[in-house]
This record gives sequence, C-alpha cells and structure tokens, in this order.
Amino acid sequence: YMNENNKYVKLGNSLDIFIKSNYTKKPLITKVWPEKTVFPDFFNPNVSKFWNEGLNDYYKLVNYDGIWLDMNEPTNLLEKSKCAGEIATDEECTKDKNKYNIEDLPYIPGYREKIKENLSNKSISENALVYGNLTVYDVKPLISFYESKYTYEYLELDLKIRPFILSRSTTLGAGKYAFHWLGDNRSTYNDLKYSISGLFNFNIFGIPFSGADICGFGGNSNKDLCIRWYNLGIFYPFMRNHNSIKRNDQFPWSFEENNKKEKYNAVNIIKKNINVRYSLLRYLYSQLFLISLNEKSSLFKPVMFEFPNDETSYKDIESKVMFGEAFLICTFYNISEEEKIFEFPDSNFNEYLSGKSIMNKGQENNTIKLSGNLDLLHVFMRGGYIIPYQNTFDKYILNSQKLREEKINLIININYIKQSKGIIFFDNDEVNTIENRKYYRVDLFFISKRLTIKTNKNKLKNYKYNDHILGKIELWRVSEIFEMDKEENKDKKFSINIDYNNELEEKESSIEGIYDKENNKVIFEISQKNKNISLFDIDEILFN
Repeated sequence: YMNENNKYVKLGNSLDIFIKSNYTKKPLITKVWPEKTVFPDFFNPNVSKFWNEGLNDYYKLVNYDGIWLDMNEPTNLLEKSKCAGEIATDEECTKDKNKYNIEDLPYIPGYREKIKENLSNKSISENALVYGNLTVYDVKPLISFYESKYTYEYLELDLKIRPFILSRSTTLGAGKYAFHWLGDNRSTYNDLKYSISGLFNFNIFGIPFSGADICGFGGNSNKDLCIRWYNLGIFYPFMRNHNSIKRNDQFPWSFEENNKKEKYNAVNIIKKNINVRYSLLRYLYSQLFLISLNEKSSLFKPVMFEFPNDETSYKDIESKVMFGEAFLICTFYNISEEEKIFEFPDSNFNEYLSGKSIMNKGQENNTIKLSGNLDLLHVFMRGGYIIPYQNTFDKYILNSQKLREEKINLIININYIKQSKGIIFFDNDEVNTIENRKYYRVDLFFISKRLTIKTNKNKLKNYKYNDHILGKIELWRVSEIFEMDKEENKDKKFSINIDYNNELEEKESSIEGIYDKENNKVIFEISQKNKNISLFDIDEILFN
C-alpha cells in the first residue's frame, strides 16, 4: 500500500526495488483493492531482501504454511488514463515518449472488438520499467514467475517448510515453484465445462496441481449448478470453492434453508463427494509424486493421453476425464441432462467403490447410458491397476493430517491378461524430499494370483505416520482370475497367504476372504487378524 510512512515503502525505496514509471522514472503508482500501491520489481537482485522481510513479518503475525499470490499479473484497477493506467499528472505523461503505444496492442484472450479491450486492460502500464531498463511489456509473463521463485526459496530456506504457493498468474516453468487456479470464472454451466479444457491445458503446460473455483467466482450460483460442479471439482488436483458473493444464499448449506422440500440435499451430497476425494488422497499424492519424478506427465487429462489409438478418445472430449492412469470420470455439465450416453475406450472398467463391472475389453458395444441425477458420481477404475484408498465414509476426517492416522486399503483390478500394477509413495513432509531421496516407494505387481510388493526405503530412516498399516485388500473380477463358472461359485472359499519380510513377531499368514458375488469381488480384512501389519513388511501375497 502506497504510504510514504509505511515500513515497506521505506524499505523498498531504500533498496530501489520498485517497478518504475516510464514517465516520472520514479516508483510506479497505480491502484488495487487497498487503493494506491507500488509493485516490487522481481527482476531486481535486491528484491529478496525486501520480500523476505515482509514474509517474515507476516509469519510472526500468522503461523502460515502456505502463500496465496493474487493480483500478480500485475493488476491495476485504475480507469484508463493518458498515463496508461498509472497515477501521474498530464505534464509527467508527456516527459517521455511511450516505447509502445498500448492502444495498438489489441490482443487479450476473448478480445471483443466492440468493447475495445486490449493488452493494457486492468494492467499496470506496459511501458513501466523493470531492472535492466526493460519494459513490463517485454517481461510481463515472468514477473509472477520470479515472485513465485523468491517465495518458494523463503519458505524452503528460511522457514524450513515444504512450499505451498498458489498463484493466479503463471507461465511456462512456473510449476516448479507454484500451483495455479484458473482465475475469476463465473457461476455458469459454460464455465463449469470450460474448466475441464482449462485444466487439461495446464497439465500440458507443466502445472498439474491446478483447479477452478467450484460453483463459480462471480455471479449468482445455485443449488443444481453447485452440486454438478462438486461432482467434477472433487477431482480437480487443486480443489476449492471461492465464490465472490458474500451473501448467505451463495453457500451450499443455504440451499437447504431456502428449498427445504427439494429432492436433493446439497450439503449431504457435497460432503459425500469430498469423502470420495479424501478416500483417494494417497492415490492422488502418488500420481503427483510420479510427475515430480518425471516418470509421468499429467494428472487431470483427456482420455486420449491414456488411449491415443482408440477412436472413442477423440469424441466428446470434455465429457470424460482421466484422473491419473487408473480412473475415468464421466461428467455432466448441463442443467437439463437427465441421462447421457458415454463411449468408453477398449479396456476393463469397474465402478468405484462397488467393484461392479461395467465394461470389458473387446466387447462389441462400448457405450453405456448413465443417469444425470445430481446425487450420483460416475467414477470408474480401469483394469490393470492397483490403487490405495482409505475409509473416509464411516469416520469424521477433518483434514489430511487426520487421514494419515487411518489404515490403507488396496484394490486390485485386473486387465485382460489378468495382471495389475501400482505405485504408492510415503514421506514425512520434509523439504527437498525428492532431491534428498527421503521417501518410501512401494511397487506392487499382481500376476498369476500372486501380489508382489517391493518397498524401497531410499534414504528415509523412519516413516512417522500410520497410513502404511494395511486394513484390507479387495480383489476384483474374481471369476476371471480363478476361471470360475458364475453358477457354481456361490459356495467358493477364498484365502490369502502372506509372506512377511519381518519375522520379529508372530503373524497370521493365512486369512479368509469375504466373497461378494453380486460385484464379483473378494475382501480380505487384514486388520482383523493382524492389527499392525505394515505394507512395508510384506514381500508377497498368494491368493487361493
């Protein structure tokens, strides 16, 4: 905030680190929400002294563990003026000839001829100067990049915490330091649909941890739109509701107060959806971990990324989303969709969490009609994968720290050659986890009725959480694995034999399973016989 007596204005002036006006050659003064303001020049080599001082003072007031960088395009809320969107007199405006005539720079995304919006719309002057006598026009996309970099370095080096930095303005390469949300969307079904392609793009751009404002940022949301948006939004890598209207009737719980007789209860549906997300948090984290290791490229992606040779991948692209490698999400983004036909790629797919088979590789008809009821999620697990999940449905799980007290469960869903694979990562939330190899990597392979588990502990000496304790294992498509006749399998018995790599205490090696004939799966309750069996202590499991 621009006040000559302000500590940070004085500090910035003493270090000479503010963006300068091309007219006055003094710090550029413009306007954002708190009125007059100046902007740090993140190209200046002295800016870290200024930035770290401010972040440190703020940490003394608020013990934060993340930073939200907003309005960092950088934004200006002044009306257009002769001084190109800055506070200066007309005389000062004429002192220097503009390097760029901003009225002749017409392009912004969604440019509309009648409104005459151009590159300077809600922006500081394109002619403003940064370190090295460069103009904002020359370096604008990199301003937020270096802001994120300096913020990252402060959190990591000074506070010694793993950086969580959310930035509205990003550019190629910014994913190394910051996450992203798609900006000021609107509460419309079109914006709900646009968020899908928007997140596809940001995963391509190298910023996989991205999301859109659920229910919309601007305008008036409503019950049906909000529920529809949560049905999709729980699978955004970065998830939040950030509606800008502060009226009570914009919050999900208010929908029930205003419409008590309606069919769907928004709060109950949204809570159930969030529980589904939390049940898969270890899977989501492991997929992002693989991206950080450069073993995978994206998390929220179009089907074509996983099935490039399948024609169905290129049809109705925004109706189907791959969530990592193992999940296909079918989306509804119109108010009137009571049902919808989806074409599936040629693979095995089963409902999550029931395990019910809905699609088989090689079957003649690869379409399925799904209900558009607001209280239904359409989440399908792909054959050939092993995924971790946790029980978030019977307990009150407030946050991810609470979740790390819960046991881990495994789902094994086979492909057409009766095999599956999976990878799970565990670490202690330390900085430089990947660089210092302070994490456990668990590779799982299912083949010939045998689950092999290989744990690489790298350089992490001791894992401090409880979410490595095995709760149960679900084996899906059992009749295919054991080649059973469906009419003869009602009395089948199933068991597993566990081969441990830790023999310090006596453990139950044989455990019987519970057969679910309707969904063609068997559930083995490991924790009933072995209360504290770690996933890290198992070499292999043989299914009988």
